[in-house]
Amino acid sequence: MALTKIKLDSMVTGTLPDANIPDDITITGLSGTNTGDQTLPTDFVSATSGGTFGGDVTLGTDNLYKTKRNSGEVIRFERVADTNRHNSISSHSTDGGNATIDFLVHDAVGDATQTNVLSLKGSGDATFAGDLNLNTGGSIWVGSDIVNNTEQGIYWHNAHSEYGIYRTAGGWDASDYQQLKIDCNTGIIIDGGSSYGKSGVEIVGDATFAGDVNINTSGKGLYFAGSNSRIYFGTKRALEGNSAGTNLQIGEHYSALTLYGNATFTGTISSNVISITTSGGAVGADFNGTTVGRGQLHLNRDDTATVKQIQFHKNGSEHSYLETNTDGLTIGGANTTFTGANLRVVGGSAKPVQIVSGTIASVAHNTWTSVARVGHTHVLEVKIWASSGGNRNRMSVYDVITSYGSNSVNTERETGAYGPAGGATVDNIELQYNNNGYKLDVRTTVSDSNTTCTIYYMITGLADELIYDW
Repeated sequence: MALTKIKLDSMVTGTLPDANIPDDITITGLSGTNTGDQTLPTDFVSATSGGTFGGDVTLGTDNLYKTKRNSGEVIRFERVADTNRHNSISSHSTDGGNATIDFLVHDAVGDATQTNVLSLKGSGDATFAGDLNLNTGGSIWVGSDIVNNTEQGIYWHNAHSEYGIYRTAGGWDASDYQQLKIDCNTGIIIDGGSSYGKSGVEIVGDATFAGDVNINTSGKGLYFAGSNSRIYFGTKRALEGNSAGTNLQIGEHYSALTLYGNATFTGTISSNVISITTSGGAVGADFNGTTVGRGQLHLNRDDTATVKQIQFHKNGSEHSYLETNTDGLTIGGANTTFTGANLRVVGGSAKPVQIVSGTIASVAHNTWTSVARVGHTHVLEVKIWASSGGNRNRMSVYDVITSYGSNSVNTERETGAYGPAGGATVDNIELQYNNNGYKLDVRTTVSDSNTTCTIYYMITGLADELIYDW
């Protein structure tokens, strides 16, 4: 039976509208004692609809409380004439807490089946069953303050510190603070694409790799865009080059550089010392190898065997060589020609055999001119060729013997001349040893005293000092 009216009758005293209503009103048709808090009958709204409002329900400033002793559905959203396909909000809790609120949506699989799309937990966690889509301009905020010492972030597993993007744990202290970590035990792939101008991956700032860096695509490389870039091992600069392609430095902070395998240099090699060895060693050391220094070439052997240490080849065959043995040097394999203004050959004994040649130009008529310094003790053969131009020549051969403390003996052994008409001729050649400076002097006379001549000489013999050109 629905409650349709409240009858006051004799309970009201006075004349309306100023009437006094007693504190207690008795209403028939209610359950209980009819005093204090009352329970409305189940058919208070509509007995046929099970408590369904046909129109809007408007609340004032008060709250709407739903009390349910058991966990389960609290609010259901149904379609008209289709009570199976519905959405609902469920609440779950126990006396110990652990409360959750679940948002369930009809999944279009079965007539009355639902998917729990969102679960809100009393711990503050929220679980989405599907994607989370943000409107344009929306954001996701993780945590309320970056300085909090928590590993707050996004995770794909059931524990922090793995499979996630998160803030590292620790205090927010200068100067290192904390960092954003991308962590996946099974690997991370960063794909920046390659189809557009800015495709790829750009890292701004320093990057530290704890493992290897592999370039696994053919034709790709390691590029340094700066005008001057370097590669370090530890704190040691190993490789440095500029982007202009004009300078590349290798091993600047290293005391040794080793190349394994063949090496080809298409340009000029400049170095203080280049050492090519089989067992290592320095210049002049006892090792097998070659050392190239500034203006120096060292071919080192650690034995006394006879070896052609320098060989010259033409058309695939040996042409000539320099060969060393225990106590000698052999120039072999071809005729040997020495060219140059002067020739000096010196033997290795205490009184070395010496051959010295040279040229003196513009020797004046009847003037003593020094040819060479020969020391104070010697036995020499001196050949002089004087030319006044054209085919006008005179040649003489002298024997010069000098011993310290005695007079020098100078003997002209042979002489000969040719002087065709039409020019000045060399008429005489004289040679003397000058003890003042231990030198050989030569004097020529020419038919025309204003004509100079050129002197060519060769000195061979033994001397206790080296013979030098004057």
